[in-house]
Amino acid sequence: PAAPSPVAIREMDEVLGWLLLISAADRKLAWARASGFTWRKLESMDGRSRTTLQKRWRDILEGLAGHLNENNERAC
Repeated sequence: PAAPSPVAIREMDEVLGWLLLISAADRKLAWARASGFTWRKLESMDGRSRTTLQKRWRDILEGLAGHLNENNERAC
């Protein structure tokens, strides 16, 4: 594969910083999903049901979005 562009690298650095805004357990789930793990694979690794994992995943994304939107509003 081609090397990533400087913009892609900068964007990835920013996104990786977002992981520090969530708990270690949530980081594992977020990273696993970003890495392409299926819900079935996560169920066997984590022990929680697919429905529970999906709810947690939505909560993580909503929490990050709220935090980022809050910081964006302060910057304006």
